[in-house]
Amino acid sequence: DLIIGEFACGNLKNRQKILSYMQALPKAINPTHEEILIFIENYKLYGKGLGYIDICLLCSSLLTNVKIWTLDKRLNSVGKLLDINFNW
Repeated sequence: DLIIGEFACGNLKNRQKILSYMQALPKAINPTHEEILIFIENYKLYGKGLGYIDICLLCSSLLTNVKIWTLDKRLNSVGKLLDINFNW
């Protein structure tokens, strides 16, 4: 949901079509606020230059047992540590 929301905030060519296709994709588990705070503490993710949504994505990836593909250097770095990066 967060990723679709981020896309919805931007300018998209064929906006409605793209957003409807994204809505049809399988959904990842959305962690609760409490789960995210525990996740931050357990993995010592504070002070690493990640935002709340970044950490939510990492937590969601672990809960759903899926990999993350990102070009964001900080998110990629932490993803490697958690062994949840999608490697080519």
